[in-house]
Amino acid sequence: MKRILFTVVILAVLAAAGWYGYQTYFTTAEPKSLAEDPGVEIVTVGSDTIEKTVSATGSIEPEAEVEMKFETGGTVDEVLVKQGQVITAGTVLAKLDTTDLERAVRSAQIDLDQAEANLKQLSEPELAEKITAAQAAVESAQLDLAELQDGPDPDDVTKAEVTLKQNEITLQEAQWAYDQVSYRGDVGAMSQSNDLQDATLAYESAVADYNLAVKEATPAELASARSTLANAKSSLAELLQEPSAAEIAAQQANVDKAELNLEEALANLNGADLVAPTGGVVLQVNIEPGERVMDDADDAALTIADTSTYLLKMEVDELDIGQVRQGQKAAVTLDSFTGQT
Repeated sequence: MKRILFTVVILAVLAAAGWYGYQTYFTTAEPKSLAEDPGVEIVTVGSDTIEKTVSATGSIEPEAEVEMKFETGGTVDEVLVKQGQVITAGTVLAKLDTTDLERAVRSAQIDLDQAEANLKQLSEPELAEKITAAQAAVESAQLDLAELQDGPDPDDVTKAEVTLKQNEITLQEAQWAYDQVSYRGDVGAMSQSNDLQDATLAYESAVADYNLAVKEATPAELASARSTLANAKSSLAELLQEPSAAEIAAQQANVDKAELNLEEALANLNGADLVAPTGGVVLQVNIEPGERVMDDADDAALTIADTSTYLLKMEVDELDIGQVRQGQKAAVTLDSFTGQT
């Protein structure tokens, strides 16, 4: 009896389940509008940007610092800026004493002028003029030597004798006239006194000319004249030899070297002024007037911060670093400028 009842109950349950499944899966229900369902809220779907801010702290500083050094060595004459001073490009920061540098420029210019003159002497027009002058020097030396070797010239001796005799007579006449008034107290102011003085001087000059005219040449004078002639001939011979290509090249090399030396001296003079290549702020001043500086010094004379661009350094948390991309804009606030971004 219990067995049958259990079977009937099971069958009833199975029958009920089958009916429910049929109604659910095989029977089409009438569709119901969502708008009519009071439990459903309908919204319009769209796209938008979600902003996320990454914050970090750090420091801001000029992107570059310029170490200023003199291009030449010397003694510091002036320091024209001080630490913390704002400057612009082209500002003269310091100066060296240019006394020695200016002297070097003048010396280099003199050397260049001399080298150019030496090269010019090898040119044909200059050489022709020198040859003409050298030939004239030889002829003059030959005449001088010949006169010494020939001894006194008879004509010159005769002329000297005549002149001497004339001056002797004039002196005697002047002396006689003076003697006639010599007793007077004012004789010194009279014409006879002046005439006697002039006649005396003329006579002494005539005596000297006569002695020179009759004088024989000494061995030393002859030797000197021969030496002068030999030197003149040697100079002429050197000029008559045309300059070789090697000589011209050597002189041109001297000119080129002198030009380089002058350029270097001018560069050193121009380097006496320490000029700022860019605007910025003076960070350090390491020199003072009177100090000796070298062009190859390791330490900078001054240090300038280039304020045209700045570099921002900060540490971003590792949880936020993935949100940071190159080219993103950032808002920066500084402690010194409260309320400004």
